[in-house]
Amino acid sequence: MDEQIKTPKGIKIIAGLMFVIGLIIFVHSGCGLLGMISIPDPVEFKIITKGLGLPDVIFIGPLFIIASIGLWNMKMWGIFVCLLAFGGRISTDVSWIIPYAWFAKTGAITYDIIWDMLGLGLLIFAIISIVYLWRKRKCFS
Repeated sequence: MDEQIKTPKGIKIIAGLMFVIGLIIFVHSGCGLLGMISIPDPVEFKIITKGLGLPDVIFIGPLFIIASIGLWNMKMWGIFVCLLAFGGRISTDVSWIIPYAWFAKTGAITYDIIWDMLGLGLLIFAIISIVYLWRKRKCFS
């Protein structure tokens, strides 16, 4: 007999946050690519950041949204897509280190503490979510 497993609140919270984060990543990076959000000078930094925003629009933002749907419906593929989304986001965060470090070294740009803290918060959220989902993996079908 098929029993309906009640979705734990933690999984619903992770799914909801992933949906919101996916929308923010998609819209923010899309607006950056379209030039609707101003990116600080110099010109070389604008070119680099526009190139790094493309994976967010076509890959990472949609993955976060798809993962949230899978997690909300308690599907095992939701965990897999969640891992892909977190891995992709962490890899693009690492790719941001190179231009930031180069421009900080040359004095052309300073760190924006708010975005650094959001990136760190997303990393902590990713680690906690992965551990939590791993422990609750038996709830998924």
